[in-house]
Amino acid sequence: MSIPSLSPTPMSAIDKAFVLYEALRSARGVMRLSDLSRRAGVPKSTTHRLLNSLVTSGLVVRTGAGYVAKEQHGVVPAPEPVKEQRKLLRRLAPFAADLVARTGLTSGLAVLDGPDVVFVHRVYSHESAWTSSDDSLRDRAHRTAAGRLLLSRDRRSVCEVADEWGLTADESAELIREMMRIRHRGFAVGHRAGITCLAVPLPSPGGSVRVALTVKGWTRSFDEDQALFWMRPIARAAAEAVFRPARTRLAL
Repeated sequence: MSIPSLSPTPMSAIDKAFVLYEALRSARGVMRLSDLSRRAGVPKSTTHRLLNSLVTSGLVVRTGAGYVAKEQHGVVPAPEPVKEQRKLLRRLAPFAADLVARTGLTSGLAVLDGPDVVFVHRVYSHESAWTSSDDSLRDRAHRTAAGRLLLSRDRRSVCEVADEWGLTADESAELIREMMRIRHRGFAVGHRAGITCLAVPLPSPGGSVRVALTVKGWTRSFDEDQALFWMRPIARAAAEAVFRPARTRLAL
């Protein structure tokens, strides 16, 4: 007679999602992905995937610091980094449109939101190259040209990304080296599934970079030099229009 196995039955994806949701509810506040993963006993990669599903369903809200459960009768504020950048969006949007007219490429504006990059605005060309971030408007920062560009100006964010996504020591070291190269040349480029993406910074006061100007198109016809020729002056014009002192604008 065989003896039934007493080993625990592996949790299903639904069970894990429920555990994560209950952990967020009991926390009564924002939790970082790494902390939530440890608390729930769910691997980081699985935690991130399930949290995306919970965010899509409206049960969880993504904030700049992490994740928070959306209370049944409460209102959770929009993610602060994105909320802050929306104030600039109306004034920056025309410059993204200018870039499409000059290059014929899909253009956009991107900001960091914790370990992710959020594409807060996009203007599509007639031959738009569709990527995964077009569905969610969000991607892992270190996987995108825009995200790596923004990370290159903030070592603290690089360390946060390495921790949040569980990068190995070698992966973290390579990420930091890539950030240094991007900072030196002043732009970032990425290639994925036959699509090339290019990002340049919008210089802001104090030398910080809060917004990236991006373009993307099919690699087979993408002219990097031509794209940079237009991106750099348009980024400077956008930064001057948005960040220069109000009294200077009135004097012109």
